[in-house]
Amino acid sequence: MISGFRCFLKGLPFFEWMAFFDGDFIGIFRKNTTVNYRTIILFFICISSASARSLNIDTMPLHRYNFSTEILDKYASGELRSGQPAVYYSFIGEYFKALSFPNEVEIEWNFDTLTQKDRRYFEQFSSKNAFEAIIDRAENEKIIIINEAHHKPVHRVFVRLLLKGLYSKGYRVLCLEALNNCQVKTWAECDSTLNARGYPVSSPLSGYYIVEPQMGNLIREAIRLGFTVRSYEQTGEDRELNQAKNIKKIIEEYPYDKVLVLCGWYHLLEEENQNQTWMASHLRGITGINPFTIYQDILIERVATPESPFMEMMNYDEPTIFVDPQNSLYNGFPDNKLFDALVYHPRTKYLYNRPDWLLWDKNNKVYFFDDLGENYPYLIKAYKKEEGLEAVPIDIIEKSYKGDTKALILPPGKYILQVRDLKGNEKLKEIVVN
Repeated sequence: MISGFRCFLKGLPFFEWMAFFDGDFIGIFRKNTTVNYRTIILFFICISSASARSLNIDTMPLHRYNFSTEILDKYASGELRSGQPAVYYSFIGEYFKALSFPNEVEIEWNFDTLTQKDRRYFEQFSSKNAFEAIIDRAENEKIIIINEAHHKPVHRVFVRLLLKGLYSKGYRVLCLEALNNCQVKTWAECDSTLNARGYPVSSPLSGYYIVEPQMGNLIREAIRLGFTVRSYEQTGEDRELNQAKNIKKIIEEYPYDKVLVLCGWYHLLEEENQNQTWMASHLRGITGINPFTIYQDILIERVATPESPFMEMMNYDEPTIFVDPQNSLYNGFPDNKLFDALVYHPRTKYLYNRPDWLLWDKNNKVYFFDDLGENYPYLIKAYKKEEGLEAVPIDIIEKSYKGDTKALILPPGKYILQVRDLKGNEKLKEIVVN
């Protein structure tokens, strides 16, 4: 049976079915003037008869990573909606450009103003390495929920570096909002062989955000350590409640294991906010388990919009959590019940034109590659040799001009570099990183 997803793809350009895949199909119909009611009816007929099936690596569409100029052109033409350019920049390793394009959620809950009372409260806390603090706390938890901003790969690097310590505390399941859910029939195709394969494929059919290299590396590390990677996403009506129900089912499948959840922004809120009950609150209600919730996107640098003034009180060189003498964790205010802890992320420094947090993993190496022609810019994608070119790259850089000093950041191993210019000319180069 042809899936509903493939029925719909026949009538839409690539970027627009990706926009649908990100949960905003109404936006597609507004933008695509070629879609008529007959097409819309056909889509719903197809999708209603579809059933989830495994992703076929041999026939799946691969994500095309765009140059910076292409991203701007697509935004100007309306192909990319507001916020998407920041995500697309993150896909190609252009972190500062991702931060510079408006895609931030509003700072609220009084984190947009700093009072003397707030300062006095913060002074009760001492700084502690965030990795150590979270792993210590994880001993007595069943579920940890950490959020991310979808255009900030630093959040995924942070979670990846937590995995080894969490595994030692009994965590065996990693639930990802970003991964297509094979248990939900509205996904026409999904990646049901991910855990057996050991790495994600670079296709929007496996997940819109999965194609970002640091997300790919997070998934690889989880599977390597022994985690089972699962999706719980379910878009549409009652999304928050259905996400919670899906996580509950996963918990019931693994009753003796602890669970780590990575979600986007507000889904981890434990109390009603903006007249909505969020996933973490629903999860606590239907399981009776109080999750340990960690918010990453307040105490962090911003470029396109103002930072929280709470950042003025902090100047640390590593991800940091704050603990008081009673071992309580700092979450901003004594009466804040939205989440349990805040992580402070230091402002990014750039080494070899790359974010320094790519080198938090001491195993990573700096690799310079300048075997290029004269047709700048170039996209350089580094694939593990044993995985092939269908995998999510380990790293991607864009070299914009001759003399650009950007370096790849890679763990030791054998790689295939794919080099492409704007005209589509490609060449492959095998390298070894020691």
